[in-house]
Amino acid sequence: MISASHTHSGPGALAKRFWESFATGPFEPAVFEEMTRKMAWAAVEAYKGMKPARMGGGSISVPDLIRNRMVAGGPTDSALSFLVFKTLDSGDTVYLVNYSAHPTVLKDENYLISGDFPGALERRLEETPGVIALYTAGAVADMTASPPEGRDDFEKAEKMGRILADKVLESSPGVVYRDQVRIGSIWVTVQLPSTQVKLG
Repeated sequence: MISASHTHSGPGALAKRFWESFATGPFEPAVFEEMTRKMAWAAVEAYKGMKPARMGGGSISVPDLIRNRMVAGGPTDSALSFLVFKTLDSGDTVYLVNYSAHPTVLKDENYLISGDFPGALERRLEETPGVIALYTAGAVADMTASPPEGRDDFEKAEKMGRILADKVLESSPGVVYRDQVRIGSIWVTVQLPSTQVKLG
């Protein structure tokens, strides 16, 4: 699976089409080549390093760190879901964590590259030796982060990531691991309302 972890403080210059260039800056071939080379290398290394593992997972509701940015008090998906993989030989652990808040704790005045709160979440989980943490974005849509208070946005992002990571760690002892897992998918067609234009 290839998935973007989604941060609004990531590098731009990666796409040629008008809207992407308008949002993230003119296309720069050198940046594109470097990013795609590293992504391909990571995929090959992961494939070469595959080991038998057991898998489990869980889900916790975390409603205070997410809000609807378009409708005050509107619907949100507060589920903090995670999968845990433990290798059979060494017990090394991989966490795959999913949450539906836009990583926009760092605002548009920030020009530094950052993983925002997902980066902080991964760092917290990886404080334990032998742990790798990955983050995927949920159905972010109009849901955004509602971080705890902090001195600045960087501290808020760090705090939010650590809170989410700690909730995963608190739930981990109750995870039931399986050697064999059935994976399925479902396809649903949804009738959407007419296109709306959002200004701002």
